[in-house]
Amino acid sequence: MTLNSSISIIRSATIVAGLLTLISLLFYFLAFRNFTYLMVYFAIMLITLLIALGKRIWVRYLLRNTQYPGLLYEVCNSLELLRNINVNPSDEVLDDLYQPAYATEDFLKDNKLKTEIYPVLPLFPILGGLLFYGFPLFYIIWLSGAHVTNKSYYLLVPFLYAAGFMLSNKLKLRKDPSAGPQYIFAPEGLSVAEGLIEWTNLYDWEYIRPRGRGAVPLIGLRANEAVNGQIEFTVKINDLAISLTDFFLLLTHYKYKYGYNPNYK
Repeated sequence: MTLNSSISIIRSATIVAGLLTLISLLFYFLAFRNFTYLMVYFAIMLITLLIALGKRIWVRYLLRNTQYPGLLYEVCNSLELLRNINVNPSDEVLDDLYQPAYATEDFLKDNKLKTEIYPVLPLFPILGGLLFYGFPLFYIIWLSGAHVTNKSYYLLVPFLYAAGFMLSNKLKLRKDPSAGPQYIFAPEGLSVAEGLIEWTNLYDWEYIRPRGRGAVPLIGLRANEAVNGQIEFTVKINDLAISLTDFFLLLTHYKYKYGYNPNYK
């Protein structure tokens, strides 16, 4: 299994657990009038705890068995997927991150990654959004139209969100063939519109979680340059034919491979 797929499972589990927590709050308030709702509330909380436990077991298993444990840990940590599950990196994981012994070509091939990042076809983000929100929305409309009184059927909604999330990620990988690459990852540095940012100059990046109506996921980058001094810019991931996970995998690999060890080839 590729790193992308492994991390997608972790992200999906995080989405499901978060949505189940929100639904459990609804049943908690309804429980004041109905004992059945209280039982459903405890059932949801149990499922949420089992998902968190399963995620922890899955992450620990991957760290022991994947070929790239350092990258797995760092990307999951950057995407805030390791909160509340108490997973700490071992010395072997940190050595793999800071002193990678594998070749870049093998890493790219094993995880099916491309180093040239193109803009996405204009309509595909919209179609991806319809998949992400449409699955659960149509299901809720169907439940309402069918006059389903058993509220436990709504527990399927978070899992439909997770399915829509994974399908929309696959859909948005269709690049716009009429445009040139917007970002290029190479051992020398990251090529952006402003020029080449050497990996030794890139000192920080972060995942900017979407907050508020209409917000989209962003990646904030900071670098030092001899000419312009400190520069900061953001990557709007929804405009690119690449998933958030894949962009972080490339960014993390190239920075740790060539930014801290510029003599690596």
